[in-house]
Amino acid sequence: MSWSTGWGPGQKEPKHSHPPGIVYSLSDAKMKIETFPDKVVATHDYHAGDLVWRDAVTHAAENVGSTEAHVIAVELKECKR
Repeated sequence: MSWSTGWGPGQKEPKHSHPPGIVYSLSDAKMKIETFPDKVVATHDYHAGDLVWRDAVTHAAENVGSTEAHVIAVELKECKR
């Protein structure tokens, strides 16, 4: 499954979960990410063209920068035989 989305400055995304996959950044942005259940909060600078692996995660996100954040995510799902 793949999807793309964008967040305006100050926009928040509530707690949600993702399976493992890759995330490709379409724009420069600064995001604050809170992971669960450990409640670790970190700020990340993303740059257009970044491609990163993401393990399965439950998190909340907030665009704490001054630009819109845009990404494409490709999520891996278990193969059913």
